[in-house]
Amino acid sequence: MIGLLWNCTDTMPSDLCADLELHQGSTYARGARELVRELQLERVAPPDRLQPRCTAEELEKPLLREKVVSVDPKTRTYKTAWVEVQKRK
Repeated sequence: MIGLLWNCTDTMPSDLCADLELHQGSTYARGARELVRELQLERVAPPDRLQPRCTAEELEKPLLREKVVSVDPKTRTYKTAWVEVQKRK
């Protein structure tokens, strides 16, 4: 669809221009090119990948994992505890 509109010099309706945040009286070609530009920007740097996934304080916290500390063979139950995992050097 964008390829068909790439060179179209027809004027877009004002509500469509407003939806695309273009000046009133923009052509379909201008709208198509702006859409392509926005899609390329999203592919290069999606907003969710620009933001850190955790804070510096969270990176400093120790890593924990659950470890089995005892097993009761009669009831087939076990107790666990959270232990700190050694950080890789």
